[in-house]
Amino acid sequence: MDAVVPRFPFLRLPEDVQMKTFGQMPMMEILNFSLSSKQTKSTARKLKLKIHGIDVHINEQIGITVAGYQRFVLTFRGLEDIAPKAEFCWHVFSQFIPNPGFQFEHWLNHLLYIFNQSRIRIIVFDRVPCIQDLLSFRRTFDKFQTLWIYPRCPDHVAKEVLTKFRPENKLIIHKNVPDIDNSITSNLDKIHMKTILELDKLLIMNSRFIDMFTQNISSRDINRFLKLWIAGSNGNLEMLFIQSENPTDSEINQVLKGISHENVADDVERQYPDWRNKALNWIVKGGFDIRRRGDGAIATITYVENRFFKILNFSLSSKQTKSTVRKLKLKIYGIDVHINEQIGINAAGRQGIVLTFRGLEDMSPKAEFRWRVPSQFISNPGFRFEQWINHLLYIFNQSEIRNLVFGGVPCIQRLLNFRRTFDKFQTLWIYARCPDHVAKEAVIKFQPEKKLVIDKHVPDIDNYIISNLDKIHMKTTLELDELLIMNSKSIAIFTPKISCRDMNQFLKLWIAGSNRNLAMLFIQSENPTDLEINQVLKGISHEKVSDDVRRKFPDPRNKKVRWIVNGGFDIKRGRDGAIATVDYVGDRNFKMFVWRS
Repeated sequence: MDAVVPRFPFLRLPEDVQMKTFGQMPMMEILNFSLSSKQTKSTARKLKLKIHGIDVHINEQIGITVAGYQRFVLTFRGLEDIAPKAEFCWHVFSQFIPNPGFQFEHWLNHLLYIFNQSRIRIIVFDRVPCIQDLLSFRRTFDKFQTLWIYPRCPDHVAKEVLTKFRPENKLIIHKNVPDIDNSITSNLDKIHMKTILELDKLLIMNSRFIDMFTQNISSRDINRFLKLWIAGSNGNLEMLFIQSENPTDSEINQVLKGISHENVADDVERQYPDWRNKALNWIVKGGFDIRRRGDGAIATITYVENRFFKILNFSLSSKQTKSTVRKLKLKIYGIDVHINEQIGINAAGRQGIVLTFRGLEDMSPKAEFRWRVPSQFISNPGFRFEQWINHLLYIFNQSEIRNLVFGGVPCIQRLLNFRRTFDKFQTLWIYARCPDHVAKEAVIKFQPEKKLVIDKHVPDIDNYIISNLDKIHMKTTLELDELLIMNSKSIAIFTPKISCRDMNQFLKLWIAGSNRNLAMLFIQSENPTDLEINQVLKGISHEKVSDDVRRKFPDPRNKKVRWIVNGGFDIKRGRDGAIATVDYVGDRNFKMFVWRS
């Protein structure tokens, strides 16, 4: 973009023309353009680009995430770092942003301004922070909506964070941090935390939505809380969820002792409107209604057992109980396996289960239920990883693993032994933190049925890429032979540069009959490229489609999804009559959609 401005005075164009041109630019071009001057910064703001929000993540590095359809992340080594790394779209590293005068604070203010954000959406503390002086860091920004503290954040850091970082709306703590009662912010919209439940703590919160995970639930404390609520405490409260990690002897008659209440039949369903989302209603089945004296508010309380935990343990009792649980046909999204320093099996669903193993021979996996709250060890010492995976696939009626994810250095020394523990799986994911030699071995030994997603460039794997998959998403140095081998329905490639010659040759080979399965092709260049559409289409018969023509392309993987195709160039294949619409956006993105009758 910088090379275009001197010879084409973009800013002298009418504002509506600027906005239309601007709106078709990739996010990275918009960001770079906004850095040129105060006027370009103001122009970018006028676009009113839609994003979900701006988040800040703190661990060994600091990350600013602009969350939205065109997501990007700036990663800093510290507050003084003036050369942050930039990731655009699917975690693909681009070059350093060319503005050496910007430190973290300047970047944050710049992004808040051009995206019309009055405050940060989420601040996340995960692991040991790279920042020594948290107070200095706190002074770099004003308000923020939500504070997240992850389990890997050390206790002393979490405690200091709670003292110095006060969210406007939500507080979410995924670990038990001792001695923080005086640091809990009251009157928030939501508090979600793991803690030893005490009555005083519950009274202090006074938030609209309180979500707590505790070791045990005391009937006495809940009874006293309800009596104080009737008397007028926690005036803001709308929803309260308390989940016990361990089986509890809490009895509903003890909870309601001395409290006037009305029993609602279990078959009565009522809809409770969620104050955060008007389109969402909670289904309340039965329960016990209690009326508050002061304002006449009615509280419905219910006591629900940890169903999945009991079902899982029940399924382990015998072959008959195992078969009985299978007949329940419990609904889950799928079963995933994550490999890094530990091995995790995730039965993903609304009521999910995660089993974490220290290795293939570990017979005492940790169990997490629902929002990843550690429960006790599963009581079946005879089960290793392989037996667990087969047991879960069986009771949840799953024919194969859904996702197999390599996320870091694996705890398994011999991957071939691990591969023998299960049969088929749908998708292979390789994350950026996975070492090259592990990623290469994984690609060779683990052949997915449907999808391959590689979030990093792994050298020398061309001969091992499987063809005829539903989807391939990878970062690689793009070569024509590699593209021809893939022959998948959906291909997304991130490459250092796009070659006009290769793309022209690929289109000619496609016309001749190659890549017959292809439905969608996205190629994104990490760096600006001199790709010209007339060079890409050289020697190819095509028809130009007007830019104001909008067509909807059906996604081959999901019938409910439609891609909007604006204009482009149509190319027809004679053999089967398929029509490919190709387009090149900005100087980085090549798109191809294949229409079939």
